[in-house]
Amino acid sequence: MVLADPFGYREGEFRGRTCFGMTRNRNRMATLEKDGWTLEDAEARYARGDDLFWMPTRSERERLEEDLGEGLYAKLIFLIQDTTPSDRRKVKGERMWVEVLSKKGALYHGHLANEPFTKRGSAKEGMPVWFGPEHVIDLIRGDGEPASRQAEVVECETHGLSETCYVCAHLVGARGLGFHTSENPDKLRPDAWCDECETLLQEAGSWEALGDREPKISSLCGGCYDRTRELNLGSEE
Repeated sequence: MVLADPFGYREGEFRGRTCFGMTRNRNRMATLEKDGWTLEDAEARYARGDDLFWMPTRSERERLEEDLGEGLYAKLIFLIQDTTPSDRRKVKGERMWVEVLSKKGALYHGHLANEPFTKRGSAKEGMPVWFGPEHVIDLIRGDGEPASRQAEVVECETHGLSETCYVCAHLVGARGLGFHTSENPDKLRPDAWCDECETLLQEAGSWEALGDREPKISSLCGGCYDRTRELNLGSEE
């Protein structure tokens, strides 16, 4: 079957738990220079807001070994060198599933469970893949659905599926109103509010103390949140 990918890039054909092709374990990360393919650092891409606005929490991605043996799959972003003569040196991105089999040190090991769309490349279904928590953009445990479909997400016409972000209603579509955020080290995009709401908060001491004066809250996708932050911090004209 073909799994629709809400986050862009083409999706290879997913064959469940059946793996074909190479099974040799190399115990190292692949590189374009040596292997003709590599993995993109999804955490860095998520932080940039570059067409990736949701991923499992870091703690989930660091504890995948707890679900081994129950049919565990991780979705990764593969960068594959296309060896078609007309496309030589062109690197193509594909988001594909890997069956996770073990963990050694800081790296997970598994087999690619998709047939890549990039046919003239060295990435093949069934090949061994070593990866870290920073590469995982989605998970399937057992016979369940992808974690992205079970999470609290919002679908944006511009940016697609994303984590749900919360801001005061004053900030939406506005410019230069200031941008204050809660202290939440686990969230890249914490709850945010404008200067006016910050003044109210300082006077009252807490949101609860505001009672019926508590500001209205709007939900945004990660991409719209980033744009709203830029506009209201005054970093753009």
